[in-house]
Amino acid sequence: MEVIKRDGRLVPYDETKIYEAIKKAYVRVFTLDDDAKEKLAEITHKVSYDVYEMDAHKIPITVIQSLVESRLLDYGLTSVAEKYIEYRIQQDVERYGYEMYVKLTLRKV
Repeated sequence: MEVIKRDGRLVPYDETKIYEAIKKAYVRVFTLDDDAKEKLAEITHKVSYDVYEMDAHKIPITVIQSLVESRLLDYGLTSVAEKYIEYRIQQDVERYGYEMYVKLTLRKV
């Protein structure tokens, strides 16, 4: 399976990248202990299951990111999902050159 990056490149699907992205968001909210690592690995495996269930040879990165967000919410990790989304949007802003004009802050409604 390949992932379609935002710039159109195709890269092999790599579950470790999902784990690392979730971990980055998690440590912005909580302390990472062994139980947390196990939970993040479980979430990562469920996302991979979701990806493979789609039975597609190529999948856009945005679809994978949406699956990650859904799984984080399924586990009650709302604040981690918010940090994950925040980071993702900030990366888009920086990627497209709007970093001087936009500062992103997500607030609970």
